[in-house]
Parts: sequence; structure tokens; C-alpha cells
Amino acid sequence: MKRIFLACICCMLILPTSLWAKRIIKVACVGNSITYGAGISNREKNSYPAQLQYYLGDGYEVRNFGSNGATAQSDGDYPYVHTEVYNESKNFLPDIVLIKLGTNDTKPQNWKDEKNFMDEYQTLIDTYRLLDSHPQVILLTPVRCFLTEKNTINPCIIEEKIRPAIEQLAYDNRLGIINLNNLFGNQWNQAIMPDRLHPSSIGAGAMARKIGDYLLNAVQNNPAAFVPEDATSFNFHGYQGYDFQLDGVPCKVVRPAKEAEGRPWIWRARFWGHEPQTDIGLLEQGFHVVYCDVADLYGADKAVKR
Repeated sequence: MKRIFLACICCMLILPTSLWAKRIIKVACVGNSITYGAGISNREKNSYPAQLQYYLGDGYEVRNFGSNGATAQSDGDYPYVHTEVYNESKNFLPDIVLIKLGTNDTKPQNWKDEKNFMDEYQTLIDTYRLLDSHPQVILLTPVRCFLTEKNTINPCIIEEKIRPAIEQLAYDNRLGIINLNNLFGNQWNQAIMPDRLHPSSIGAGAMARKIGDYLLNAVQNNPAAFVPEDATSFNFHGYQGYDFQLDGVPCKVVRPAKEAEGRPWIWRARFWGHEPQTDIGLLEQGFHVVYCDVADLYGADKAVKR
């Protein structure tokens, strides 16, 4: 009996450590007061990073590195790169970095132009990508702001300048991107955003769920190249798109950052780019978006064949 017991102990000692402990994926949430959870009661449990931790489960370790008022620009009134949490986020050596900055950059004292903003944001991206942990960097577009006061955060600049700039950075750097701009719709809801700027715990929960779905989506391989060699590439809200002709007919294909199992796709037959929220949402879930012009054919045999 003693020999059997000792043999069992020896077997346990030589088991690979992977059977004892699963590797935890570390997620760094980089951002401003919306990431920090300003205005949220018991923010340590109800901010979006805290709720993201609950959503992702024990296989992840999510840390909140948000800082109130932070700007992406180093010459802003409160640069993120000058904060203590910035250094803490790097020392964390994350596997995934979620960057959500840009809202405070629209204040009159901070905003210069898109080029300056993109240059500063690019430096931040490069800093995280060069960490020893070589993290996956994912950009988050700012949530829509409903402030009406002047000389403060500017909703129009967020929509017309900041969001396209972040989409371009994702496209240029081949990074993942999550669209939060449309998450709360285009009408102010006090329950979701009490002060017209900061999400409530309900709004933070919606953010966590959307980001969590993106991270947990059962994506498989990087998208295969199946478009003609002479196709022209273009940026579709941060995703790689291709323009080409098929039998003289204009076509487009937009590839997700990673494709879902089975290579699912949505087909658009008219009105390319109009109200693209659904297309963007499906791209986030690993769908391809495909367009083939069948204008004015009304389901005729020619349209079906095309």
C-alpha cells in the first residue's frame, strides 16, 4: 500500500504545470474618466473594466487604468502619458490593451487638428506594442457625447474628427477596433448617461458586454485572401476593404480582423456605406461584408446570377 501511495505522489510531482494552472490573459483598460468610472456608484465593481472582468470570467485578469480628464495628446491639459496609471499599465505587461481616448482632446484648449491627434495616438500605440508582452492592441472609438455647453468637450469633433482618426489608425496599423460610438444610439437617455457624458453602471455594462463579445468571439484564422490581385484597398471604418470588378460589375469585400468559423458574410446589393452600424457590428463578430451592385434589376435572373 505504501508503494502505491508513493508512486501516486511521484506522478503528481512530475505532472506538467499546465494541468495545475491555466494561463490567465491580462487585459489593460487604458482611458479617461469613462474608463475610470467617474460618476458611477461603487465604481470598483460597476465601471466598465470591472463589469468586463465579470463578463470574461476567471480566465482573464482585467485592470482599470483609466484617469479622469486624460488626453491622448501629450500637450493636452492632462496627458495620459504623464499619469501614474500609464506607467502602471505598462508594468502590468498585458496580453491585450484596450485604448479608449480622444474625448477630452476635443476641448478648445486641447484640439489642434487631426494630424497632431493621430501622431500622438500613434506614439501611444507603438509604446504598448513594443512591450515585452507584445500585447494585442485594440482601439475603442469614443462613446457619443450629448453635452450642449460650449467651450468644453465637443460632440461634433468626436463624431467628425476623432472617430474617423481612430478608424484610420486601426486601418493603418492593422489593429482590432470596437465601435462604441453608436452603442447608446443618437438620442440622449438619462438612465444610460445621466450627465450626458459619463455612462451609468447600466451604460458601463453595455460597454463591457460589447467588448466582452468581441474578445470572446470564437474567431478562427486570419482572413484568407480571395480577391483579385488588381483590387484596390480602402479603409472601411478601420477594416480592410477591397474594390474590384467582376465581369464588369463593381464589387467590394471588407475583411474582419479575424474571421469567424465557417467564414460567414453579409451581402449588400444597394446603398453601400449607408447606415453602416450593422456592417460594423458583424465585422466585429468575424463576418465579411460583401457588396455586388444589382441596381434596378429587381430580382431578375440576371441579378440572381450575378
